[in-house]
Amino acid sequence: MNGIPLYCMTQPSPDTFEDQDEAGEEMSEELWVALVKMMKAAQSHSGYFSLKGNENKPLNEVSAVREWLNACKKYQTEHFKLERPRLDPPDAILINDKVRLGIEVTEFVDKDARSKTAKREKKCEKFLACEKIYGETEFHSLIKTIISKKAAKQFKDTSCTSKILIIYSAELFDPNFLSSLPPVNQSFFDEIWFISPPVPNISAIEIQNPHCQIFEVRSG
Repeated sequence: MNGIPLYCMTQPSPDTFEDQDEAGEEMSEELWVALVKMMKAAQSHSGYFSLKGNENKPLNEVSAVREWLNACKKYQTEHFKLERPRLDPPDAILINDKVRLGIEVTEFVDKDARSKTAKREKKCEKFLACEKIYGETEFHSLIKTIISKKAAKQFKDTSCTSKILIIYSAELFDPNFLSSLPPVNQSFFDEIWFISPPVPNISAIEIQNPHCQIFEVRSG
């Protein structure tokens, strides 16, 4: 089966614009329009990986896969072709001459907080964002529920040599909640990964690790 190659789009960082200014480069009108359009499309709540609208769902998924692949040391020496299968699930397939990795992608986000933030943004109350505060027990329960729901769906592409689940999120939570997450009782996925945005660069020095933060969820 021939997949549909896709590309990813990530949000520009302030460092990108500073480098351009220092170099004296002028941004083309087409690039500027594209950047403004992209930034307007970004989710106001938990939007590092996500653009608004169902039409951007494939773009969000492939963007998350690329972020994970760039940060995952296990596959950094591998070269893959990234394809979008015609039948879902999985959401993406990574292919080389040795393996065919089926990747299912999902977002960990509080939809109620996202909806309320979007409504406030329309009323010019952009800075009154609604943030969800997670407790450890609730966080663990939600992660397990996401995994259980995804593991219940069989891949339509049966030629995958491995099945991988990527959970991406820009929600605010204690990172210790991931390390304290007990092994999840599931056998469908060969690997489960949780990714979140890079650690913010709060100094004037060059970013040491521009990749997203990554954590492998254990299965029991």
